[in-house]
Formats: sequence, structure tokens, C-alpha cells
Amino acid sequence: MNLQDSAFLHEFGRGEDERGGALLLLLIITQSALLAIMLLIQRVLSHEQLAVQQYRNSVRQRAEASSSVVSQMRA
Repeated sequence: MNLQDSAFLHEFGRGEDERGGALLLLLIITQSALLAIMLLIQRVLSHEQLAVQQYRNSVRQRAEASSSVVSQMRA
């Protein structure tokens, strides 16, 4: 938490202004929701990256197998 966040919390977290408290609560909920969305996106991208890597490996293995068969047929 940086200095601006601390000042904001101090200003609106006192309970003197009900709208300020509601705003702070909304800010916290929004920040938590954005963090959850970012983590979900990161997880999806990680799974996609793994799927692409597995696909590339299978293509490479098939290419090597085909190359081996062609070499044996030529021999």
C-alpha cells in the first residue's frame, strides 16, 4: 500500500462521512473483483500455453516418426 492509498483510507475510513465509508467499501470490493479476474485470466492463459506446448510436441513427434518411416523406406 503506497502513501496515497494510506491517505485515502485515513480520509474516508474515519466513519465521519457515511458516503465515504460506502465509497471505501465499494473500492475494496472492486479491487478484490479485479484481482480475482486477473488471477482467472492468468490461470486460463497458463492452461492455454500448456495446451499449445503439448500440441507442438505432438506435431514434432509425428514429424520425427514420419521422417523415420521415409528414411527406412528409402534404405
